[in-house]
Amino acid sequence: MLPLVRKLYPDTPIDLVNDSGVGVTKPGYVDFLSEEWNSARFIPEDCDDCISEEGHTTGYHIYQLNEDPNLRMGFMSTKNDFVIADVFVGIGGEAFEAALIAEMAALEEAHPERFRSLIADGNSHTFIQAQFDREVGGVPVYQWVTDMLDGSADWQSVSD
Repeated sequence: MLPLVRKLYPDTPIDLVNDSGVGVTKPGYVDFLSEEWNSARFIPEDCDDCISEEGHTTGYHIYQLNEDPNLRMGFMSTKNDFVIADVFVGIGGEAFEAALIAEMAALEEAHPERFRSLIADGNSHTFIQAQFDREVGGVPVYQWVTDMLDGSADWQSVSD
């Protein structure tokens, strides 16, 4: 969706809030999704590391941030998101948590000025509809999102 929005609004700042779809997968899963959603055309030809050998899309997100100075990303997930880790991807909570922590750190290291993560304990899926007042690292989710959208210096990565 981001490539389409960017094409329509080439100079508009975009704040992307990713609620529990952080791109932690397994080998071959992105190919399956690309086929299912006909989305392979959104992966740039010059992005050789958009999809890692492990199947994660962190390289793609780094590429997007590299190419688009008007883009900021905030990713939210629980450490053992059951819907992603078990139902969709099938790698289990422990493997998901290990990859999640590493991939979010890589994104923030690549773009510390425009990427933050919110990582909560537990295995639930999504925050905005059912857990918007949940506190993670002492910060309510709604406040974290507000800080991002307001461009506040208080917008920081938080974790339980």
